Amino acid sequence: MKIFPKVRISLRKTIPAMLMAFVLSGCGLFGKGGEPTLSSLNQIETQAALTVEAVRTQNAAQVTQALDLPTMMMTATSPAMIGETATPTPTSSVAPSSTPAPQSSCDWAGFVEDVTVPDGTPFAPGATFTKTWRLINQGSCSWTSEYDLVFDSGNRMEGPVSQQLTTKTIGPGETLDVSVKLTAPATPGSHTGYWALRNANDVVFGAVFYVEIKVLGAGTGTVPAETQPAGADLIITDFELIPASPTKGMEVEVKVRVFNQGDTSADLFIVRWWPDDTIGVPGCSWTVNDLEPQHGATLSCIYSGYPAAAASLETVVVADVTEMVAESNENNNRAYLTITVN
Repeated sequence: MKIFPKVRISLRKTIPAMLMAFVLSGCGLFGKGGEPTLSSLNQIETQAALTVEAVRTQNAAQVTQALDLPTMMMTATSPAMIGETATPTPTSSVAPSSTPAPQSSCDWAGFVEDVTVPDGTPFAPGATFTKTWRLINQGSCSWTSEYDLVFDSGNRMEGPVSQQLTTKTIGPGETLDVSVKLTAPATPGSHTGYWALRNANDVVFGAVFYVEIKVLGAGTGTVPAETQPAGADLIITDFELIPASPTKGMEVEVKVRVFNQGDTSADLFIVRWWPDDTIGVPGCSWTVNDLEPQHGATLSCIYSGYPAAAASLETVVVADVTEMVAESNENNNRAYLTITVN
């Protein structure tokens, strides 16, 4: 900022000088013979008084103007006018990568738990299974039928590139079990696939979650004992409707495969399927006796048909629905499918 110097004005030096100049130039004020007259002296006194007042007024105006200049300049001058460069306010370039959600985030998803297929679950090459994650809406916006589950990276395991996330509205703070049907690769070893959510504007958001399985090689039918969970553990590894998109009033075949990935037998339990997870009456029910460790059972039934068409709904199957089996994990017994009824 430019600083203006202070202005000093001496009235004692200015006024006598102006009076002297005035007197010397006032030839018309003297009488004959160079002697001043009474009238001329009166005129001199009057003019001097007027001159002093004029000088005082002029000097006061100069002082006021000089003192006002810096204030005027500071008020009207911007940094750009005096050669300064405005510095923009820095913003964060770090993308959110974990929960909890960043402030003012409309869409954000957090991982809660694996509902089915815990990390390292063994499968034979080519085996089909349904992976289910429990997620929580940690954003400020609701998830709707316009949101999708999308494959992110890793091994897709023949899963879809994307599929509808839900047919319901999942508000902030609510949880949702998200399922996808997959197939174990042909190559033995560990395989991992990463998945995420996408909003109605095709923007992927939230925490990335994954499925990790172990494909068994030739001659390896079970998991090594040191990695097995303690007790029975029932999961749904396959779940499908035939046809996949039923027609209103037409019969539907329901196929379910339940697998005991624990190390003790599941003596007796009930599996039930609901054609729509919003209604309380199941469409099919099965009783399974003595499912040995590392063995599965394939179940099927014929459903009489959906009473009405639906653009999208979720159907669900639950193993050990009455909790007759003491399991090492009681939270991985269900699987969902999102379907359309024509």
